[in-house]
Amino acid sequence: MITILLLAIGISACKDVYESTGPLFHDEWVALLQSTATYKDNTKIVMLFVVKYLIENLILAITALVLFHFMTQYTISIYKYSFKPTYRFLSFVYLISFIFMAKPLYKPPVVTSSKFLYENSVLPSLDEIEFPEKKKNLIFISLEAYETMYFSKEHGGIYETSKSPNLESFAFSNNSIFFSNLNGDKVGGVNVIPRTKFTTAAQFAMACGYAFLTEPPRSGLTNNEPYFPKFKCLWDILKEVGYNTTVTYGTTPNDWGIGDLYYSHGINKLWSKYDVLPNSNDIYALDRDITPFFMKALTEMSQSKDPFFASFLTLDTHEPGFKCQDCIYEENSMITVVKCSDKRISNLLKWMEQQSWYNNTVIALFGDHIVRGNGYPELAERHNFSRRPFNMIINSGMRSNYTRNREFTSMDIYPTLLTAIGTKVKKNQLGMGIDLFSGLPTLVEKYGIKKFIKECEGTKIFYNHIIHGIEDDGIRVKGFF
Repeated sequence: MITILLLAIGISACKDVYESTGPLFHDEWVALLQSTATYKDNTKIVMLFVVKYLIENLILAITALVLFHFMTQYTISIYKYSFKPTYRFLSFVYLISFIFMAKPLYKPPVVTSSKFLYENSVLPSLDEIEFPEKKKNLIFISLEAYETMYFSKEHGGIYETSKSPNLESFAFSNNSIFFSNLNGDKVGGVNVIPRTKFTTAAQFAMACGYAFLTEPPRSGLTNNEPYFPKFKCLWDILKEVGYNTTVTYGTTPNDWGIGDLYYSHGINKLWSKYDVLPNSNDIYALDRDITPFFMKALTEMSQSKDPFFASFLTLDTHEPGFKCQDCIYEENSMITVVKCSDKRISNLLKWMEQQSWYNNTVIALFGDHIVRGNGYPELAERHNFSRRPFNMIINSGMRSNYTRNREFTSMDIYPTLLTAIGTKVKKNQLGMGIDLFSGLPTLVEKYGIKKFIKECEGTKIFYNHIIHGIEDDGIRVKGFF
């Protein structure tokens, strides 16, 4: 009986992981298990798991046990065969079910080399970038799981009436630009690949131009382990030329190791849940609390003579939707928080327009990945809809004839953001990312998405080459730095 109940809990955990992250590589499993240690004491996270997954599976398990208890009193005959059910048989059924659920969650390693990256990427450095004499501020708003499917059909979404009317309107203002995989007035976005499907990985790709495969194990701020420290990410570059760099977000620093990522790559100040809600036991601070904190931080940074980079990661639109008291309930929890977030972010943008520093500031909004679970994969399939995170750049002044019918990934955001603030990226490329303003084909457009995904797995080998001079495929790059 205990075995069956434990397997029921295991099946519940598999369903949770599958809907939350999907299949994971080995290093991602390590990170997930490390992060789980920070979640287990949080009541909201535990109760969400219990209500959404555990109760259902425990009820099924208990029902099966009760039925099986009665079945063990009888001998069952099928054709010429007779048998008497035992609890071992039920345990075997649950074990097979658990294996069936668990097996698809592990992604086997992809055998590759670093040759592709060595031939097709540009190692970021200040030598590759020219900054203008007057530097622009950059505000980067990372919208949690914010997809274009929420928009109206007229503008590339799924719904007849937009669930995100304010941001949809901003996207088509004269002061905004967005890049799309679609034509005309259809809002599209980045192609989410396996190595950018969760927040930390997406942040790394957008800022560093490479796939997020860890060099050391991720373990939060305990040891402050760096992530590919020799890669010059956006934050490193901006800090080197005098920017004050900050990040504000509502989780803990050791949530998927995101604190290590920022501190390893040029962020001067990290404001996490501990700063926003220092006396709260919750693992998350919702956007209602984070937004005014971020506004205050912007006001303080703007008083310095130095240019600033300020990043803000929203949270509420993480599945299944975290509703605060400001939200008016709609048709389901996700639509409720999307409409609420749409209003809150648009109000934040309107507030920025009134600030003295606005005219010298570029504002970039990017969805980090797509929603996992909550019925959205099935909804998209019914509509034959290609799911893409939202993107928009405001107040750049840059224009391009190459904004539509583009296939690009989060890695292309790095050089694109630098161009947006008026810098010159000499080769129109940093890392594996191509400046989308330039019109040069991205690596996805050049080689196809399948090959691009495969070659991303060579990132760690490539990193070891350029740092340690390790040979592979006849390539020797010792002394690269």
